[in-house]
This record gives sequence, structure tokens and C-alpha cells, in this order.
Amino acid sequence: MRERRDTPGADEQAEQPREPRLRMLETVREFALESLATAWERDAVAARHCEWYLRLTTGEARKRSGEPLPLAMLAKEHANARLALERCVTLGDVRSALEFGASLWRFWLVRGHFAEGSKWLDRILSLSAPPSLAALRAEVLTGAGHLAQNSGRVAEATARFRQVLDIRRQLEDTAGEARALGDLGWMAWRQCNYPEARRLSNDCLVLARQLGDVRIAALAHTNLGAAASFEGQFDEAREEYERSIQLRHEAGDRRGVALVQTMLAWVLCRAGEFAYARELLDSARGTQLYVGDRRLYGFAVSVLAELHLRQGDAAAAARMLASEALPVIRRVGDRWGVGYVLALSSWAALLQGDLDEAFALATESVTLRRAEGDRYGVAESLALLAEIARARGDEQEAAALLDESRAIRVEIGDLAGIAACDREARLPARRSRVA
Repeated sequence: MRERRDTPGADEQAEQPREPRLRMLETVREFALESLATAWERDAVAARHCEWYLRLTTGEARKRSGEPLPLAMLAKEHANARLALERCVTLGDVRSALEFGASLWRFWLVRGHFAEGSKWLDRILSLSAPPSLAALRAEVLTGAGHLAQNSGRVAEATARFRQVLDIRRQLEDTAGEARALGDLGWMAWRQCNYPEARRLSNDCLVLARQLGDVRIAALAHTNLGAAASFEGQFDEAREEYERSIQLRHEAGDRRGVALVQTMLAWVLCRAGEFAYARELLDSARGTQLYVGDRRLYGFAVSVLAELHLRQGDAAAAARMLASEALPVIRRVGDRWGVGYVLALSSWAALLQGDLDEAFALATESVTLRRAEGDRYGVAESLALLAEIARARGDEQEAAALLDESRAIRVEIGDLAGIAACDREARLPARRSRVA
């Protein structure tokens, strides 16, 4: 039998140490299957293959999802896991299919396989499951919600998480209920409904404290920090994020720590605390590379680019946005992230005097953010278009765009954004300045 050494793919490149691995050629695999004497033998081999990979993936899924070794293993075995899952779905083996989905969705999320993971979970959820499998189905619905919201399908994600909440309450699963409330709180933040995000997240936090569950409590504090930051309450946001980081450290959640470090750096950047923000981003990006989380790495690079913009280094920001952030975020299908990066790229072009490029990028950003329902982002991009109009000498257009941006910010309660619009409106005519 001819074999060859396997070359690590993109999923494995962030992992250390690398081990030699042998992979069977597809032609050899097909010949081996054809050589089995009977269909019964082929079915028996396929069943044993499925059983082996189900045990492997479910065992690894019980480990911390943010640690590299489980993810490295799943990356190496992804093709085999796909084959085993296909067999379960095709044969209608509901329990095994649900167990696979519950085990694999975090891998698909962290490694940016949003489209593939969503297709698998949709197929699994289309199977009719008995009431005895309700808890497993809720876990698969949770995964489907996370993959949907990271792909920009916020309404779908919200519906999934509401289904999860109903199931968890029916099962009297308090921990599951708390997590579902936290997930719905994040969805409310994504939809710029900050009072609802606070209500749901505080309900989550009450249950988490009753349970003594630091991971769920950390989720609630992250949500509360996000709501406060987008309302312009930067001091409160900082306190919530720092509490979340502390709890995630206690839980050993390295990936979660890196996420919240990035969110905190974003707040600090906008508050002018550049040195500490840079320190946090350096730490976060190191962890994200180690874990192999492409999407969060792209987000951290984007925040670093914003830091450069706020310090006046538009050239450095433009380079990292074009070469790192945008390719990564587009590749994983994060439409929210693309809208943010396009706005930053427009800002960089504006500061460099390329008004046509700035206008094109800001216009694309507005369109994408409107489609996402990201009112906060729409308001930001409209303020950019107002700056571009002012730089072109069109004060009437600039005033109209600024008024539109301010109206959205009043609607969603973005106090810092309202103040920025008011400052911009008071500037002398034809003086260009980014809010």
C-alpha cells in the first residue's frame, strides 16, 4: 500500500508541536472498500468508523473549546468526522447525528467554518428527534445560533436561541437557561437594543451567581460591557470587561479572555488610552493565533488599525486593513466585520486625501451595515460620509448626513456618538475632521 506524509492544512498551521501524519490516498480507500466481500462487511466497517469518530469527537468536545489541542485534533480528523456524520444523517441516526453536531459546532465556529457548519447543523436539525433527546437538540440549536450570528444572520440566530431558551426551561436546566439568556443578550446588543441587552444579561448574571458558574457570569459581564460601550458609557464598559476577563482567567478560557481583551482595547482606543489598548491587542492576537481563531484575529487587527487611525497613522492602518483584516474577515464570511473594516478603510483613505476611494468604501459600508441591521455601524458610516462631503466643500450634504447619523444615535442611546455629531456640527465650514 502506498502512503504519503500529510501536509498540515490551514486549520493546523497555528498548532504546535506538529506530528508526522499518514493519510490514505483516495484511490487506495476506494479499492479497499471495493475489496470487502459483501455489503454487510462494508456496512460493518462504516459503522465501526462512525462509532470510533463519534467517541473521539465527543470526548474531545468535553475539553475546553478554547484550548489548542482539541482543536488541533479535530482539524486533523475533520474529513473523517465529516464522513461519519454523513453516514449518521443519511441513515437517520438521530442520536449520533445530534452528538456529532453538539461536539463539532465549536470547532466550526472557532476555525471559521461558518457556512459548512451551518449546513451540517441544518441537516441534523431537520431530523425528527424524540423528547428524550431535547437537551442534545438544544445544544445543536445553540451551535446553529452562534454560526448564524457570526455570519450576519442575526434574526435567524435570535430565533434559534429563543428555541434553546424554551427547551432549557422545559427541562428545568438552570445552567442552560442562563446561557441562553446570555446568548439572547448578545443578540439584543447586535441589534442595538441596549436596554434589552442589559435586561437579558442581568437575568443571566442572577442565575449564574446562583449556580456559581464563572463562565456564564463572564458571558453576562461581556454583554453588559458591550452595551455600555455602545451607549458611550466607557467607564462602565471598562469595569464590566475587566470583570469578565478576571472570570474567564479563573475558568481557564483563553479564547474568551482574548475576545474580551479586544473589546476592552476597542473602548480604551476610543477613550484615548492607546498604550494600554495596544498591550491588550498584542496579548489577544497572540492567543488568537495560537488557538487558530481567524475571525477574532481579524477583529483584533481591525481594532489595532483603528488605534493607528486615532493616532494619525493612516498609512499603517490602511496596510494592515488591506493585507490582514479584510482578507481574513471576508474569508470566514463575517459580514458585520466587513462593514467595520470598510468604514475604517474609508477613514484611512480620507485622512490620506483620496476622497473618491473614501466615498466608495463608506458607501459600501453603509449598504452592508443597513443590510445587517447594524444601526450603530450605519450611524458611524454616515458620519464618515458627512466628513467626505465636507472635505469636498458640500456643507449642505454634510449637514444632512450628520443629522441622519445623529438621529440614529439618539434612537439607540449612543451618548458618545451624539456628542461627536454635535462637535462636528459646530466646526467651521470646510474644516475636515473625523468624528
